[in-house]
Amino acid sequence: MKMKRTPTCLVILILFLIAGFFTTCGDSSKPMEKVTLRSETASLTKDEVMQVIEEKGFHCPGNKVKGAFRQNYEEATLQGIDVIIDHTTDLMWQKVQDETRFDWREVEAYVAQMNQEKLAGFADWRIPTVEELLSLMESSPKNGKYIDPLFETDILSTWSIDEVTDALAGAWFVDFTEGIAADGNRAAGLGHVRLVRTAKPIE
Repeated sequence: MKMKRTPTCLVILILFLIAGFFTTCGDSSKPMEKVTLRSETASLTKDEVMQVIEEKGFHCPGNKVKGAFRQNYEEATLQGIDVIIDHTTDLMWQKVQDETRFDWREVEAYVAQMNQEKLAGFADWRIPTVEELLSLMESSPKNGKYIDPLFETDILSTWSIDEVTDALAGAWFVDFTEGIAADGNRAAGLGHVRLVRTAKPIE
């Protein structure tokens, strides 16, 4: 009795499909690409902030910009303090912001106090840069804010450490209600602070 031979083209097709299946599975298991963000203070124009948004793929719904940036959050409680770690940027954030509204100059005293008290066991907390804050921005509102509900979301505007170029008293802040980065008066304007620290070096 003669066995029917499988056509060569059919064998090739089957092998191709199998290879494609394992390639797809492999891609989904790859770790997310790490993103390095500036942590030092800077003086930026509006155009430079928009350039950062485009380069990093951030979402900025208030300016009708929808990027491709994806966070990878993990919640943790350290020494009784709730924090959120984004494994995309390796940044650790305060989960709950202080309810106090500070002018920009008062923020340094608050940061010094939190570091003296070793918030969550660490003494290297700082005010985030505008691009670090923008990494928290979502493309669409969740519970009325453009930030993940994992974070406390009653707070509106959040100060960054960055100054506004060509503005004598200007500092950048991020508003998660409007989905924008904007400039405010650091001497007279009042805003909130969400502290950040680098959880570990980007590998």
